[in-house]
Amino acid sequence: NLLETHTRAEVLEGARADAEGGDVELEADSTTETSATALPDEPVDGGDFGVGASVALNLFREDEVRARIRRGAEITDLDKLRVIANASSDTRATAEAGAAGSVALDAAVALSDLKLNTAAVVEAGTEIVAAGAVEIRATSTGEHEAEATGDTESEKVGIGASGAIVLS
Repeated sequence: NLLETHTRAEVLEGARADAEGGDVELEADSTTETSATALPDEPVDGGDFGVGASVALNLFREDEVRARIRRGAEITDLDKLRVIANASSDTRATAEAGAAGSVALDAAVALSDLKLNTAAVVEAGTEIVAAGAVEIRATSTGEHEAEATGDTESEKVGIGASGAIVLS
Protein backbone atom coordinates (compact mmCIF):
# COMPACT_ATOMS: atom_id res chain seq x y z
CA ASN A 1 0.00 0.00 0.00
CA LEU A 2 1.33 3.43 -0.96
CA LEU A 3 -0.75 6.17 0.64
CA GLU A 4 -0.96 9.94 0.72
CA THR A 5 -3.83 11.73 2.48
CA HIS A 6 -4.55 15.41 3.11
CA THR A 7 -7.45 16.60 5.28
CA ARG A 8 -7.66 20.34 5.79
CA ALA A 9 -10.05 22.88 7.26
CA GLU A 10 -8.74 26.40 6.64
CA VAL A 11 -9.62 30.05 6.79
CA LEU A 12 -7.57 31.50 3.95
CA GLU A 13 -5.13 34.40 4.10
CA GLY A 14 -6.86 37.76 4.02
CA ALA A 15 -10.34 36.32 4.73
CA ARG A 16 -12.68 38.55 6.77
CA ALA A 17 -15.62 37.27 8.82
CA ASP A 18 -17.99 38.78 11.39
CA ALA A 19 -19.40 36.01 13.61
CA GLU A 20 -22.16 38.35 14.88
CA GLY A 21 -21.66 37.18 18.47
CA GLY A 22 -21.78 33.45 17.64
CA ASP A 23 -19.29 30.61 18.00
CA VAL A 24 -16.81 29.64 15.29
CA GLU A 25 -15.52 26.07 14.95
CA LEU A 26 -12.94 24.97 12.42
CA GLU A 27 -12.37 21.20 12.54
CA ALA A 28 -10.44 18.74 10.38
CA ASP A 29 -11.05 15.02 11.08
CA SER A 30 -9.41 12.04 9.39
CA THR A 31 -9.62 8.29 10.01
CA THR A 32 -7.49 5.79 8.08
CA GLU A 33 -7.23 2.02 8.42
CA THR A 34 -4.68 0.19 6.31
CA SER A 35 -3.74 -3.47 6.11
CA ALA A 36 -1.05 -5.16 4.01
CA THR A 37 -0.86 -8.95 3.95
CA ALA A 38 1.53 -11.32 2.19
CA LEU A 39 0.67 -14.97 2.91
CA PRO A 40 1.63 -18.13 0.98
CA ASP A 41 -0.92 -20.83 0.29
CA GLU A 42 1.56 -23.36 1.66
CA PRO A 43 5.34 -23.65 2.20
CA VAL A 44 7.40 -23.95 -0.98
CA ASP A 45 8.73 -27.50 -1.41
CA GLY A 46 11.58 -27.42 -3.86
CA GLY A 47 12.80 -31.00 -3.41
CA ASP A 48 16.55 -30.37 -3.35
CA PHE A 49 16.25 -26.59 -2.96
CA GLY A 50 13.25 -24.59 -1.71
CA VAL A 51 12.95 -20.80 -1.48
CA GLY A 52 10.03 -18.81 -0.09
CA ALA A 53 9.66 -15.05 0.45
CA SER A 54 6.89 -12.60 1.41
CA VAL A 55 6.83 -8.82 1.81
CA ALA A 56 3.93 -6.75 3.23
CA LEU A 57 4.26 -2.94 3.08
CA ASN A 58 2.25 0.05 4.32
CA LEU A 59 4.09 3.14 3.06
CA PHE A 60 2.69 6.58 3.87
CA ARG A 61 4.17 9.30 1.71
CA GLU A 62 2.22 11.69 3.93
CA ASP A 63 -0.82 11.58 6.21
CA GLU A 64 -1.65 15.22 6.97
CA VAL A 65 -4.53 16.58 9.05
CA ARG A 66 -4.59 20.34 9.54
CA ALA A 67 -7.01 22.94 10.92
CA ARG A 68 -5.56 26.40 10.30
CA ILE A 69 -6.43 30.07 10.31
CA ARG A 70 -3.96 31.65 7.90
CA ARG A 71 -1.92 34.78 8.47
CA GLY A 72 -3.84 37.98 7.82
CA ALA A 73 -7.30 36.43 8.33
CA GLU A 74 -9.72 38.42 10.49
CA ILE A 75 -12.56 36.96 12.55
CA THR A 76 -14.42 39.46 14.71
CA ASP A 77 -17.38 39.64 17.09
CA LEU A 78 -17.30 36.00 18.09
CA ASP A 79 -18.00 34.35 21.41
CA LYS A 80 -15.99 31.10 21.35
CA LEU A 81 -13.39 29.89 18.87
CA ARG A 82 -12.37 26.26 18.38
CA VAL A 83 -9.60 25.20 15.97
CA ILE A 84 -9.39 21.39 16.13
CA ALA A 85 -7.43 18.74 14.16
CA ASN A 86 -8.13 15.05 14.89
CA ALA A 87 -6.31 12.14 13.25
CA SER A 88 -6.83 8.44 13.80
CA SER A 89 -4.63 6.05 11.84
CA ASP A 90 -4.43 2.27 12.29
CA THR A 91 -2.07 0.04 10.30
CA ARG A 92 -1.31 -3.66 10.22
CA ALA A 93 1.35 -5.41 8.12
CA THR A 94 1.52 -9.23 8.13
CA ALA A 95 4.01 -11.37 6.20
CA GLU A 96 4.51 -15.13 6.32
CA ALA A 97 6.96 -17.24 4.34
CA GLY A 98 7.82 -20.91 4.25
CA ALA A 99 10.20 -23.20 2.42
CA ALA A 100 11.05 -26.91 2.44
CA GLY A 101 13.75 -28.98 0.77
CA SER A 102 17.15 -30.53 1.35
CA VAL A 103 18.32 -26.92 1.40
CA ALA A 104 15.59 -24.42 2.31
CA LEU A 105 15.64 -20.63 2.52
CA ASP A 106 12.82 -18.32 3.53
CA ALA A 107 12.41 -14.62 4.35
CA ALA A 108 9.44 -12.56 5.54
CA VAL A 109 9.29 -8.77 5.93
CA ALA A 110 6.42 -6.70 7.32
CA LEU A 111 6.85 -2.91 7.33
CA SER A 112 4.72 0.11 8.15
CA ASP A 113 6.45 3.44 7.43
CA LEU A 114 4.34 6.32 8.75
CA LYS A 115 4.66 10.03 8.10
CA LEU A 116 1.89 11.47 10.24
CA ASN A 117 1.42 15.23 10.63
CA THR A 118 -1.48 16.61 12.69
CA ALA A 119 -1.67 20.35 13.45
CA ALA A 120 -4.10 23.00 14.71
CA VAL A 121 -2.72 26.46 14.02
CA VAL A 122 -3.61 30.13 14.24
CA GLU A 123 -0.81 31.82 12.32
CA ALA A 124 0.90 35.01 13.50
CA GLY A 125 -0.65 38.17 12.08
CA THR A 126 -4.21 36.84 12.43
CA GLU A 127 -6.76 39.08 14.15
CA ILE A 128 -9.16 37.23 16.46
CA VAL A 129 -11.59 39.16 18.67
CA ALA A 130 -13.37 36.69 20.99
CA ALA A 131 -15.47 37.37 24.09
CA GLY A 132 -15.27 33.72 25.26
CA ALA A 133 -12.83 30.82 25.27
CA VAL A 134 -10.37 30.08 22.47
CA GLU A 135 -9.41 26.39 22.05
CA ILE A 136 -6.66 25.23 19.70
CA ARG A 137 -6.11 21.44 19.81
CA ALA A 138 -4.45 18.74 17.70
CA THR A 139 -4.87 15.03 18.53
CA SER A 140 -3.32 12.04 16.78
CA THR A 141 -4.08 8.45 17.82
CA GLY A 142 -3.55 5.04 16.30
CA GLU A 143 -2.48 1.44 16.62
CA HIS A 144 0.32 0.22 14.38
CA GLU A 145 1.33 -3.45 14.16
CA ALA A 146 3.80 -5.41 12.08
CA GLU A 147 4.22 -9.19 12.23
CA ALA A 148 6.52 -11.44 10.19
CA THR A 149 6.90 -15.21 10.56
CA GLY A 150 8.80 -17.86 8.67
CA ASP A 151 8.78 -21.66 8.58
CA THR A 152 11.76 -23.56 7.21
CA GLU A 153 11.76 -27.36 6.94
CA SER A 154 14.97 -29.09 5.91
CA GLU A 155 16.88 -32.31 6.42
CA LYS A 156 20.25 -30.67 5.74
CA VAL A 157 20.38 -26.85 5.72
CA GLY A 158 17.56 -24.52 6.63
CA ILE A 159 17.91 -20.75 6.81
CA GLY A 160 15.08 -18.37 7.65
CA ALA A 161 14.82 -14.70 8.45
CA SER A 162 11.88 -12.55 9.51
CA GLY A 163 11.67 -8.83 10.19
CA ALA A 164 8.73 -6.71 11.37
CA ILE A 165 9.17 -2.93 11.63
CA VAL A 166 6.97 0.07 12.38
CA LEU A 167 8.65 3.44 11.62
CA SER A 168 6.97 6.58 12.84
